[in-house]
Amino acid sequence: MEAASLLEYGNDECYSFNYSGSPLWKDDFVQDKNNPSRRDPVRMWVCPVGEHAKILYSISRTNANSSNNGTVYYSIQVFRQNTQLMEYLVGPEEDPISGGDLSEHTGEVPDFRLDKGDIVYFRLHSKNDLGFDDIEWDMTIYPADYYINGDDCDETINDLTPDGDPIYSYNYADDAVIHDPKYFQIPYDGQVNIEALLTSPPQSDKLTYVIEHWYLQGLVWLHTTIVQENPTHNTPLDYYSYTENINVNKGDIIMCKLSSVTNVNWSDIEFDATIDYNYYSINGNLYDDELAYHPSLILSLYPNILELPKQVTLTQGTYTVYPSFIEGFTSEEDDYEIVFTAKANHKLLGTTTIIIDDGNVLGALDNYVFDINILQPTENISFEYFIAEPEDVAENITYTEAKVYLDGSYVGVYRSGYYSQLSEEQLIFGNLYRGWGQFSYYDDDSDEFYLIDHDALNNVPTNITIDQAFFNNLNFSALDENSDIDLVEETFGTVNNLPTFEPNSFETMKADREKNRWVDNSYCAYTSASSIGSGAGAQQASENLANSTFSNNSGGEPSFYDYTTGGSRPTINKMSYLYNNTFTVGGGNDEANMGLTLTFTRTEVLADLKDMNGDRYPDIIDVDKIQYSTAYGGLSDDILEFESEIMTSLSRGNSYGTSMGMKGTKMLSADPGSNTSDNIIGSFGVGHNESNSGLEEILIDVNGYGLPDKLNVLNDNISVEYNLGYSFTEQQSFNLNTIISKTYSESFSSPLGAKINKAQFSFAF
Repeated sequence: MEAASLLEYGNDECYSFNYSGSPLWKDDFVQDKNNPSRRDPVRMWVCPVGEHAKILYSISRTNANSSNNGTVYYSIQVFRQNTQLMEYLVGPEEDPISGGDLSEHTGEVPDFRLDKGDIVYFRLHSKNDLGFDDIEWDMTIYPADYYINGDDCDETINDLTPDGDPIYSYNYADDAVIHDPKYFQIPYDGQVNIEALLTSPPQSDKLTYVIEHWYLQGLVWLHTTIVQENPTHNTPLDYYSYTENINVNKGDIIMCKLSSVTNVNWSDIEFDATIDYNYYSINGNLYDDELAYHPSLILSLYPNILELPKQVTLTQGTYTVYPSFIEGFTSEEDDYEIVFTAKANHKLLGTTTIIIDDGNVLGALDNYVFDINILQPTENISFEYFIAEPEDVAENITYTEAKVYLDGSYVGVYRSGYYSQLSEEQLIFGNLYRGWGQFSYYDDDSDEFYLIDHDALNNVPTNITIDQAFFNNLNFSALDENSDIDLVEETFGTVNNLPTFEPNSFETMKADREKNRWVDNSYCAYTSASSIGSGAGAQQASENLANSTFSNNSGGEPSFYDYTTGGSRPTINKMSYLYNNTFTVGGGNDEANMGLTLTFTRTEVLADLKDMNGDRYPDIIDVDKIQYSTAYGGLSDDILEFESEIMTSLSRGNSYGTSMGMKGTKMLSADPGSNTSDNIIGSFGVGHNESNSGLEEILIDVNGYGLPDKLNVLNDNISVEYNLGYSFTEQQSFNLNTIISKTYSESFSSPLGAKINKAQFSFAF
């Protein structure tokens, strides 16, 4: 008998076994998948002003466990607006991080030219389809030294905004604001508690913080204010609220919002909120198990930088400040408001609001003045303009300056900062605060590396008119829990010349407030303030499956410790595939819009530990083979191979949803307790979603002999391959008068979008 070593399983000292054989390696996995389960996370930065720049970065693996031990490739790319070309600043094969390498890799892009609107992309390349990358990546973009300190430029790299942000350098970890402008829509009838904590250092303007419960009464939207605070400038924020027993109906809205008429240091604001059900109702049945959600905080950001301010130092005295700019509005333009401020050191020194009426300044521009009282010499004073409109409107104003007088005597004219909001099309990359955005990208699952296709990032169809008959002709009855993406192509591929089904190159990311990160719609690629990764969705799906189906086998990855050598022994890690194929088509005109979404999900548990021969010791199930343990608990070299994959479980699901809406509808809204009401022009729609899911394959003891048999379900036809310990019988039919893990759900939604007194509300989720 060969020598054996005593090993411990996980942290359980009561469960140990002997080790002898050689475990299977990840290289033995069959990787013939046609569908990608990995996407590349990408951070991006939009250059606000033309400059010579440099990039400093450091990147390292967060840990070297077996699921995060493949070679990591990364690249830095730049898209130049004047040439419409993408190029590498750092190529993906210049500095790969090999498996097991935990060292910090640092690098520099020493000096390169950027023009306003050029975009720098930081991309993590996900080449191993089964892996999971979790990388710490810090990146800072600076102006080149000679540019910022040149003879014709007296700015310095240490210049700060009134709220302490560097004006001329940008760091993703410091600047990231992980919130998106989404209201939370109540999913079920029931009762909730709302807990919220908002903290912040002093800011340079007053703020309005509200949490509101919006509900529909008849055809009128009303709301109840749960929290309202109005902190002033230069005052720390520290607000905690806990509101119990709020009765809610499906479709109600919980809105958490922090707003200002200017920019503050939004990345310094911490917000943590939980909407927790006491109980909820589904189809008349009450449930009291834990169900909690984490809403975003809606922020009134002004992320678009049209001009950066010049820092000013003023001595003691009272100054009069005049706005100065060139306006290019036409008489056909709507009315606007422009906020003009002077700020320094988290303080609002002075402000005025300039009214644009029918494209012209209302009255003389010199009438919009304010005084600032400087009690002692003050550095880093900034004059800034803010307009709550997108860039195409904001660009009608140029050469933003401030004229400053002391006791009637001219002091100087100073370049002023100018900021606007963004259009909805630009916000697909996130809030773009201080130029930073993020998304996930997929181009090819081969071993080649490609530059990002910039055109694919803007491939959003608009103004598509689809006839109602298009939806009437779709054969939804052909879909059930056994349908796959190939059947969709066959069923719908000839209807109105639909495109073939290919993975989307570009996917937006949304704020995951529970884990404080951005994550894409496939739950694959993500980025937090400090880390970036891919494959997280498949890992999460594996955890969810283990927790729901194999509650007695829901532990984490096995860790084997060799007491004889004092070191670790290699083993497999539990592994799953998650396929998520989504097909979406939609469009509309000025009066109506329609949409259709089809989603197919397939989850395969490919690598797991499970006792297959009845000796009480875990055997390794690995894609298409089983490696058995020995009779005394070690790992033998006895391997049973299969012609096809053997999986601990295989499940499949699909869903389809339709939505239709009408625009230009008028409704009446009145706040509770108010005698005033406003006409609201908005859009209304209805949505319908159905989903099916079912189990196709599972290892489970069906004959009571204590060994997991291989149970297969196909179109309600059940077959079984009985486990004989070290082999399986031929497949034979199995009569089971019950449904195996099949679910069906149906939901309806009622989205609402409206403008109320120039304030945009979007209730569509």
